[in-house]
Amino acid sequence: MESSVLLDKDKDETSDFSGYVFTFEQGGVFKSTKNGVTTTGTWQVNSSSNKLIINSGSAVKPLDDLSDDWIIVEKNDKLIKLKDDNDEHDEFLNFAVI
Repeated sequence: MESSVLLDKDKDETSDFSGYVFTFEQGGVFKSTKNGVTTTGTWQVNSSSNKLIINSGSAVKPLDDLSDDWIIVEKNDKLIKLKDDNDEHDEFLNFAVI
């Protein structure tokens, strides 16, 4: 996935992820690459709760914002739309191939 959009409440944090390329690899490996530097984390789908659980592998912004349990709103070969599983946070995350 080449693009991501993060909306945190009413704040658009998309620009924080400019230049990143995100890869969801088989075996649950999640990679974030920017300027030749790759950070490796994990991902898994909990099909019973329809959640994508991401651990970005980083405790530093902006990647730490990705580490969460996300409800899968929509998913296809070109797009993953996610919503935070905590309604009080009102966060949305989209990964798209551009």
